[in-house]
Amino acid sequence: MESDDTTWHLEVSRSADRTVLHLRGEFDLVTAPQILGSVEEHLAAPTGELVMDLRGLSFIDSSGLSALIRMNQRLAGAGRGFSIVPPPHNVAKVFQITGLDQVLPLQPA
Repeated sequence: MESDDTTWHLEVSRSADRTVLHLRGEFDLVTAPQILGSVEEHLAAPTGELVMDLRGLSFIDSSGLSALIRMNQRLAGAGRGFSIVPPPHNVAKVFQITGLDQVLPLQPA
């Protein structure tokens, strides 16, 4: 479990073939590098699906979106599964406005 208690919190749950990263708080210019650092070990794992659960996200900006795009590209390049549990509607609007809801592997709402 990693966090900066004032702006974000990351909780990890694992099974044999899947890791779920539950992100709460803000995913922005300030927090994106910290969050990426915290998920690096899960991105570097050789196998297993990675799921980013964004239901606890309260804000995302272009830095957070860029980080998700990089995660998607890296995992696809490694032949690993990746999916995103969409954030609440007010945050999910950013995915829709940018068209990333059509590009990133969002699970059905």
